[in-house]
Formats: sequence, structure tokens, C-alpha cells
Amino acid sequence: MREKLKRTLRGEPRLLRLSGEGRERLDYSRAEWLASGPSPLLLPFKYCREGNGFEFDYDLVGMVPLPSFLGVGLSARQYASLLGDVLDVVSLCVAEGLSTSLVRFAPEGVFADAEGSLRFVLVPASGLHSQHGLPLDLLRWLGDSGHVRMTVPGDVRHVTAVGDWAERRGVLSPEELSAFLDDEFAARPRRAGSSPVVAPSAGRSETSASATLDPLSLLGLGAVAPKPVAERVSSDLAFVGEVPQAPVATPGGTTSSLGVDPTGGAMHEHPETVRLPRVERVRDGLSIEVPQAGATIGRSSASGMHFGGNSNISRSHARVEPDGDGIVLSDLGSANGTFVAGRRLPAGGRARVPRDGGFLLADEAFRVA
Repeated sequence: MREKLKRTLRGEPRLLRLSGEGRERLDYSRAEWLASGPSPLLLPFKYCREGNGFEFDYDLVGMVPLPSFLGVGLSARQYASLLGDVLDVVSLCVAEGLSTSLVRFAPEGVFADAEGSLRFVLVPASGLHSQHGLPLDLLRWLGDSGHVRMTVPGDVRHVTAVGDWAERRGVLSPEELSAFLDDEFAARPRRAGSSPVVAPSAGRSETSASATLDPLSLLGLGAVAPKPVAERVSSDLAFVGEVPQAPVATPGGTTSSLGVDPTGGAMHEHPETVRLPRVERVRDGLSIEVPQAGATIGRSSASGMHFGGNSNISRSHARVEPDGDGIVLSDLGSANGTFVAGRRLPAGGRARVPRDGGFLLADEAFRVA
């Protein structure tokens, strides 16, 4: 993609023009969405067709490239807000079903406005020849004290902490980043007037349009903290959360669970029909029942449980097997990892996820229903 930066007579950025070439194709629906101004996180945008090609224009009036903005020095509060902007744009991508590869995360492609809020370039096209950084790349860059100047020397410890956190990760989990920022900066500030990111409502009860995206909701956990990881019970199987009581088989193809009479009486049985768990993609509510014999889950249509549309997920990413009131998840050597309760499974590693629990395949959130 060809690009041209136009400046004002004073040398300030005015317009970024991107022109498609080769096999790059305009994504019309995403271009219309971006032109509607869905979020102040994204730079104002216009586009036009040029024969078989297209041009994207991003308004940079009043914007400063991120490296230049950092040269003036930041307070700890301003630094935390910048990191929060990175989290918010990643959460926006998750909520809208967008690959983060469509957003430019290279520092020279990120801009700051007069209030110090970050603005990102989202490129609504397919077949892009080059990728301009990943969210983790930007966090690593922002975690380098050679790039970030703090007004209070002691605040450099925050920069070092961010760099150490980013270096230890192979893929960015919005939930993990949010928890880290809250721990590192205590009450993390949010700028007045910033646009909240709304979680998708497909397949769920409707919420207020002004609701902000709770990072824990990306794992289907709402406001409830993730259950702790129980001690490892074997060399290759870790149980996450509580292990449910095994159902008792009864004649007639049903199962029963034992209950205690609240008045102190004898135990009695409650018949229950067997219901296989389902895996649900958080961003759009797409739900698939787990076969009794188990199945692979991945972006390939050949997978037993096919969830397409995210190139960060491997073709055959993991294996899912029903297990009582939940599933056992096994990583199949995926490139970008399988995460349960904030921990990445090793290749071939297994973990149990209870019903209503959540997990990540790369940067895509799922829950067990």
C-alpha cells in the first residue's frame, strides 16, 4: 500500500493518504463503518474509489506523531492513560470482530491529539502486503525508557514494569493487560469524553448503549473474578475451578444428582437429562455443541468446531472434550497459544474449564455454556 503524508505550511501533519495496490481490496462495509466515526480512538476517515483501486484519507489536523509527543515528558497519570488507549483499541477490535492486524501499531503510525489521547489508523482493506506492528510491539516500545520520558524520574519504574510485562507475553490478552494496568497504576484514570467500547450484544440480553466493555466480559465472566486454578492433579491435566460432582447413572437414560433436604432429612435424588456443553464465541454469540466424542476447534472449515474469521487462531488450534459439567481443553501446538484462567497451556497441555467459565484461543475469547 502506497502512503503519502501531507503537511501544513507550518510543517504539521495534515492528511495521511493510503492508496491500494496489487491484490489489496477495499472492504466496503468496514470502510462505511469507519467513515461513520464509530470511536474517537480511530482517526477521522474518508475514502474513494480510483478505477480498480481506492484511496483512504485520514485527517491528522491537530495530531502529533507518538514519538514526538513522548518527547515532552509524561506524568504517571498521562502514561497510564496512553496504555489504557492501547487496551481500548484492542478491546474495540475484539468487540467488532476485527483483526488487530488492520490497525497500525508502529509508533510512527500512531498519533496523539492535543489532550494527549492516542488515535489509531485502521485500514479497512483485505490482502494487505505489510503489517505495521502488533499491539504487543507497541507496548514493548512504550516499555522502553529510551522512548518514554517521564517528568518525575522515579516514575520510570512504571515504564520498566510495562516493558517486562510485554516481553513475557507471546500474545496480548485484554483481560491480562487490564488487570496489570490496574495493579501497576492502582486507580487507572480514564479521560473525560473518551468513547466507551460497547461489547457485542449478539446472542445476549441487551445492555445500555453507554455500557463500557468490562475486560472480564471478554471471557464471559461478567463482573465475577476468574476462578482460581486448583492444584495440578496429574502431570498433564490441570483442573480450573471446582471439579463438579460426577452424575449418578439411573435407568432410563437419565442422570441424577444427590441433594440434601434443607430441613435436615435424608438425601434424595433429582433426575436431570444429560446436556452436552457448548462453546460460545463471545464477540458474536456463535455457539457450537461439543460432540460426545470431542472435536478439534480452529479456524479451518475441516475442524469439528469451526470458528472462522480470525487469522490469529490456528487451523486446528485445540481439542475440546465434554467432561461432566464442563470441558477439557487441549492445546494442539497452536502458534498464538491457548489460555485458561490467564495461563497459557503448553503444547499438548490440558485444562478443565467449567460451565460458564472462559478461555482464549490466541486473542479470541470463548465461554462454555
